[in-house]
Amino acid sequence: MLLIEKIFTSKYLLFIFLSLLLNVIIAIAMSIKNGKIQVKTILKCSILETICIIIGAKFLDIIINYDVYLHYINNKFYFEILTNGYSFIGGIFGAAFCIFIYSIVSKEKIEELCEIFIPNLILVYAVSKIGCFFNGCCIGITINEYVLPIQLIETFVYLLMYLFVIFKSKSTYSKIYLSCILFGIFRFFLEFFREKTGYMYLSISQVLSLFIVVIGIGIYCLKYNYIKCNN
Repeated sequence: MLLIEKIFTSKYLLFIFLSLLLNVIIAIAMSIKNGKIQVKTILKCSILETICIIIGAKFLDIIINYDVYLHYINNKFYFEILTNGYSFIGGIFGAAFCIFIYSIVSKEKIEELCEIFIPNLILVYAVSKIGCFFNGCCIGITINEYVLPIQLIETFVYLLMYLFVIFKSKSTYSKIYLSCILFGIFRFFLEFFREKTGYMYLSISQVLSLFIVVIGIGIYCLKYNYIKCNN
């Protein structure tokens, strides 16, 4: 009950909750629209994906901010461990892991699952950034004593990106590789406008963003070569 109360009193957790709920709703709607996968299957995968997003996001945040979590543990702030700090890049890898495992277990085509779930991660990120704005985390750099509202800029950018991927991508694979490439590139460069949190010159999130771009390019190359070999 305390956790539920915290969700609806904390704007940070509320927007994270809303972003994950939107992911489930849109995934079901897309399943109904394209008719490739049963709604029941998508609902099951959505629930598991949500759990994996949360676990992945928390796991990466612990790695990045391990000193903060040591402080929580030493002072027995166990509730704060659950309610504070989630790194979305970790959530992406958690979602990817879930989709991969679920495709094997359910014997559904992984590309069809990815077509539904991967673009939605952009929307999840966009909505959750509003929560970061209200929470005062992930703040932007200071320009002439003015703190750049990078969280809201990210929300705007990724909402446009999501709409572009959904409405301009014609094929299953283009939705997947465009989501990876565009998200990774923008996430990498927008990080420079955040208050410096990186190790050396790049943050862990930037390194992982580049890895996501490489994955997207790899998917594009594999699909291009497949089409070329079959023509």
